[in-house]
Amino acid sequence: MWNTTYFEATLKEQSQLGIESQLIIAHTPGIRNFIEDHYPGKFVFAKYLSTKHLIGLQIDSVLAEIKAMRTEGFSLAKMWAAPGWRNYLKDMSKDFHITDPRLAPVFQCLAEEGFPLLLHLSDPDTYYATDP
Repeated sequence: MWNTTYFEATLKEQSQLGIESQLIIAHTPGIRNFIEDHYPGKFVFAKYLSTKHLIGLQIDSVLAEIKAMRTEGFSLAKMWAAPGWRNYLKDMSKDFHITDPRLAPVFQCLAEEGFPLLLHLSDPDTYYATDP
């Protein structure tokens, strides 16, 4: 079972500020369902699209994730596209980027399914940098 202390605290602040709902980025339907079951209607859910599948050009897997999103209860998609991608690329050109035409089917599917995209364009390690 998860520790729900975070959710209790954030929902208290949410209520005090008059905020009706918050965005949660969930990596799996199980995480999404747990939160929705415990706090119905308090969150909007974004499905994290697999970076491994995106940069590995496993496009069919990503398209299947997108097509399942509505039935899984997600309202939008989130993907990470940043310079750090290059750390994961082994057999691919270092010029690979988010506008690579091989990713076009992903964006087309999101549009066809009517899902907005939250695009994360920085590297997670920049959050923890301590040098001025």
